[in-house]
Amino acid sequence: MNQPPWQGRTSFVFRLAMFAVVYYMCIVSVASQPLSLPPLAELQQQMQQRDYAGVYQKLELLEYEFAGNPAYDALFGLAALRSGDPARASWALERLVLVEPDNLNAKLALARAYMELNRFNRAQGLLDEVRQMQPAARILQAAEQLQAELEEKRAPKHWQLTGHIVAGTGYDTNVGSAPGTFIHEIAGPVRIDEEASAFSEIVLRHRLQYSSDEDWRFFGGYRLREYRPYSATDYLRHHFTTETGAIRNAGNWRLSLEPSLTKVWRDSDEESREGRITANTRYQINQRTYALGFITYSRLSYDQNTEDNGDFLVLGGGLAQMLSVSGKPLTLSTTAYYLSSDQPDSASGDMRSLGADINATWRLTQKMDANGRLGWIQRDYACSLHPAVCNSDRDDTQWRISIGGSYRLSERLRIESQVSHARQESNVDQYEYKRTVAKVSVRYEFKPWRK
Repeated sequence: MNQPPWQGRTSFVFRLAMFAVVYYMCIVSVASQPLSLPPLAELQQQMQQRDYAGVYQKLELLEYEFAGNPAYDALFGLAALRSGDPARASWALERLVLVEPDNLNAKLALARAYMELNRFNRAQGLLDEVRQMQPAARILQAAEQLQAELEEKRAPKHWQLTGHIVAGTGYDTNVGSAPGTFIHEIAGPVRIDEEASAFSEIVLRHRLQYSSDEDWRFFGGYRLREYRPYSATDYLRHHFTTETGAIRNAGNWRLSLEPSLTKVWRDSDEESREGRITANTRYQINQRTYALGFITYSRLSYDQNTEDNGDFLVLGGGLAQMLSVSGKPLTLSTTAYYLSSDQPDSASGDMRSLGADINATWRLTQKMDANGRLGWIQRDYACSLHPAVCNSDRDDTQWRISIGGSYRLSERLRIESQVSHARQESNVDQYEYKRTVAKVSVRYEFKPWRK
């Protein structure tokens, strides 16, 4: 006896939810295992021998266990600063200054970390605090030297040009369903006929940024993507995106507004256009936790599949946490979102969807990272404002999973790899599909230009 379609989808959603819960519990369980701090005398000796990288590598693995221990924070903060990681140094030194407000050496080190992070106002505030405490001549001399470096670095350099190029190759089991953008990935058309192919991909991107001060940044740029399957030339695609935007930092808040326009075409024939505007917000709850929020409005139009034209709205939020697994830092983010569409010519009607994603990035070494993603979305359709041919009985469930990693060969060159799988179940057979992609790429970061 065949079970109703909704029962199969409910069972699948339940299994997926249980997997996500077990996955999260495993991470937290491993993160809670106790670790031991190496002898301080040995670490101090390494610091005296200027083996900052060695001390940094040892203590980096222990941050989750010993963060807040003044002896640990002092050594780790200085080692991170000398090893070229001012962000991690600032976190450790901030903790140290909180429990030891009279530690002037810690305040000077924290001021340098802020300066290297271009947080000039905070660096200046710390230097002013040190002077007001009437320190010894040695401390005052160090503060004045740092003040001179700060003033030189604060000399207006408002413009910055950054960019990178990525060249990759891989294998795609369903090139016809290849999405072009985030909205395509969620809502775009899928092909009934699956066609597998090896492919190559090139991505070129540049961004010009203007910073009026520490709190405001404005930018504009472009992104060009060439996707070429070898045995399926019908799916050759060129993507070109122009983008602009503004970013505002205010205390624990970070806000951004990012309009963009994307065109997709095959050789000389234009295929689709997307105008998009995205607003993001991030709030730092504490040193390890951030609250996230986002809203995206897109307008999509297709030259051939005009029934898929429409407006799309995504609303969502989530939480990002910095944990430690086996002594190695892990960034874990969970987000949930609501997606709706207005597609007047769609035979399926307007979408009303709920989805969720779990993303994890695990820093294995200073050069190697691992990452993973688990995503799910449930889509329903409504025909209240559509012609009589509309079918509102369609119901889709899609899930996505991916694992990957990157290895940094040098300051600007790294190798990246990823394997992803997507699967969609539907009560309308023609909308069911599955897709697996394996890809290896090389990424080169151009040297930044500043003025």
